[in-house]
Amino acid sequence: MSRCLIFTILIIAIASPFSLEEKTVQGDPSLTILADNSTSFELFEQGIASELKTSLEKEIPTTIKYIAHGESSAIGDSLLNNMKGNDNLLLISDGNNNKGTDLGDVMMLASSLNTTISSLNINPVKTDLAVTIDGPSELIFGTEALFYIDVKQIGPASLNYNIRVMLDDNVMIDEQASGTKIFEINQMLDTGYHKITASIIVDDYFMQNNVYYKTIHVLPKPKILFVSQEDAKITKIMETVYDVTKKSYMPDDIKPYSAVVLYNMDEGWLKKNTDLLTNYVTDGNGLVVIGGDNSFDYGNYENSVFETLLPVKVGLAGKEDESGMNIVVIIDVSGTTCSVFGTGSTNTKIDVEKAVATQIVGGLRSEDKIGVVSFDFNSYVISPLSPIMEKPDINYTIATTQCGGYNAGTFVSAGLIRAEQMLRSAKGSKNIVLISDGITQYPQEAISRAKSMTAQGIKTYAIGVGFDTNREFMKELALKGQGVYFEPTEAQRLNIIFSREYEDEETDVMGLLIIDSNHFITENLGLSAKVTGFNQVVPKSSARMLIATQNTNPIVTIWRFGLGRVAALTTDPEVWAGQLLNKENSKLITRIVNWAISDPGRNKKFDVKLKDSRIDDAAQITVISESEPVLNDFIFSKIDQNLYMASFVPKAAGFHDFFDASMAVNYKREYEELGVNPELIDIVSITNGRIFDKDNTTAIVKFIIDNSKRKNIDEKSYTWMLVLTALCIFLLEVCVRRIMENRKSI
Repeated sequence: MSRCLIFTILIIAIASPFSLEEKTVQGDPSLTILADNSTSFELFEQGIASELKTSLEKEIPTTIKYIAHGESSAIGDSLLNNMKGNDNLLLISDGNNNKGTDLGDVMMLASSLNTTISSLNINPVKTDLAVTIDGPSELIFGTEALFYIDVKQIGPASLNYNIRVMLDDNVMIDEQASGTKIFEINQMLDTGYHKITASIIVDDYFMQNNVYYKTIHVLPKPKILFVSQEDAKITKIMETVYDVTKKSYMPDDIKPYSAVVLYNMDEGWLKKNTDLLTNYVTDGNGLVVIGGDNSFDYGNYENSVFETLLPVKVGLAGKEDESGMNIVVIIDVSGTTCSVFGTGSTNTKIDVEKAVATQIVGGLRSEDKIGVVSFDFNSYVISPLSPIMEKPDINYTIATTQCGGYNAGTFVSAGLIRAEQMLRSAKGSKNIVLISDGITQYPQEAISRAKSMTAQGIKTYAIGVGFDTNREFMKELALKGQGVYFEPTEAQRLNIIFSREYEDEETDVMGLLIIDSNHFITENLGLSAKVTGFNQVVPKSSARMLIATQNTNPIVTIWRFGLGRVAALTTDPEVWAGQLLNKENSKLITRIVNWAISDPGRNKKFDVKLKDSRIDDAAQITVISESEPVLNDFIFSKIDQNLYMASFVPKAAGFHDFFDASMAVNYKREYEELGVNPELIDIVSITNGRIFDKDNTTAIVKFIIDNSKRKNIDEKSYTWMLVLTALCIFLLEVCVRRIMENRKSI
């Protein structure tokens, strides 16, 4: 019996049981002041750091270090280099970081190291204006070019200025203005390169940022092949933008065309052309398939070879066999979610996250399976994956979820890993919905995780919450995870995606709903068209459904095939969706074709690709050529078949011409990002710091002394106690056995 007990104790000891003990310890009440010495900080009061050090060092040990020198503001790197852990930093800076480590990564690491970063409440004492131009770098001939000229002013004074905008040799704007203002120009341009210059005449602090340059390349109309058995009105829209060749048959050579558009063609016609189209798309070209009463479900596409090219499966039988809908909602409970949702809001981010999660649950069916996970630097199962009908208290469970406090770090990957474990053995559709502000450590690891999960059939959707949401990260995460990114107000669209109840019979008139507004085709697209019919299809698992009817039937679905792109417009603009041909809604059709074309210069024998740059930033000249290009002072390297590249570092602002192409070079970013960076407030909040008035040294000293009392969490192991107990029992057993044996021998 005793040996069984000893064995049991040793098994428990091998499991290394432990408990966590929180202890408050007196730390080092010292302060390191990091003083911004960059050019952009010249707009603020100088000498604050040295004066503050003189006052503070009478009370606490204080050191000062100068960071971010000249026209390079590597604020993130400077913070990383000075964080020791369990220490206090006071950052006197505008927080504008234009080089090195991202501030979002810094704040997460500082939180995990227990480094507190505080700052000062400062405002510019000098006035400066900066002008920039925002607009497309490339356009197809016949498309309007829209540009925004942004004049930003910071500082105590409101200055009057003259703004002058030149488009090539034409004056577009020449007027007096004052303060921050946005100007707009809208123009139809001829093919070729065009140069835009915006300049302001004003007596401000920096002269470098008073002129901005931009180029736009207007491309000739791309050649597209339009194949139809009927005279289609839709070609009139396309002819305004493209060089359209109309055929009722498929030519033997379609390489000269940037895209092929098939309108209402049946599978009998397509059968003999499928190999040609497959090779054409695989080589990097575009294909657009438009529906009608002779195509898709009406055209016998189902289970045909041509169907393998399409981003949709055809007909009701094409719906994926699903034994259930499985959704894991991941809720961010890290320190940043304790902060307010937005300016003027009384709700915190976690309040909005819980409301969005409850809305998602409310749109699902009772037999759908849902699980809920929360995460900060770790992950926690709030509710296991099981049918909603078995969870009458699921909304209460979500409502009682709390954020972890300002010291809680963020590790999105932890939540994704936990959700993946829950979905791994699930049968049916597997989906993850991440609700977060996207402020996380190791964002690339999370993106890689989302991408790898697609091999298991798991899609990752993302909903950004908060005014400071890292939208670039959240959008990239959803893109790599074959999902969609939504704003909180768009979360109801998830219920359309998760709905499997496609309408078998259409109603008389159906509205269209943009499901994914973050794609080139749908971004900022105003869509008011209604349809009276559609082709019955369902998106393939790796495709993106962009637009559907309000009763969830796919209308626009896209995917990549080989090196090319394929789009399916599963309604008939001639018969079922005539409103798509009016001026406003017809943008959908041209955007679909533009997306399929991708790069109009792809098939050229010689072409030059340039991107606008800045002084001292590396710039590239990319040339498509059958032979190595020759240009004075440049050496080109071959990077692919018929593709060459040369690099250089521009030293002067203005326009630079290479071959028949132009590049704009602008002032350094140091002169564009002026004023206090709003991200600075996040760093202070997440690291449990404070923003002080520069004259309130008493508050600074008190905070540093109080904050130096650190809470350490120690791990107390019970392994040695268990081993010692087992040893004592063993020795006791030996002693007892010896005594018993001695007694028997007597």
